[in-house]
Amino acid sequence: MRLYCKSAYHNGPAGLHFSAPGVIEIDDWKAEFLLRDAPENFSRELPAEDSKTELPAEESKALDEPPYDKAVKVPKVKK
Repeated sequence: MRLYCKSAYHNGPAGLHFSAPGVIEIDDWKAEFLLRDAPENFSRELPAEDSKTELPAEESKALDEPPYDKAVKVPKVKK
């Protein structure tokens, strides 16, 4: 069954963890459990295809290094 997860959801005892919104494919028993456990967080109605539910792969990558911070002063080198 396909469900739409609206936001992050974690249930440790059941072993169910969803960190971001999106469409998930899950078996019927777990889908019924999720709809009973958190009806405000899961829906059978899938979002329209034209809306962005997930970030593209380029935008979801982590930065290699943080941007240069101009506010931090570097001590001058004394020779």
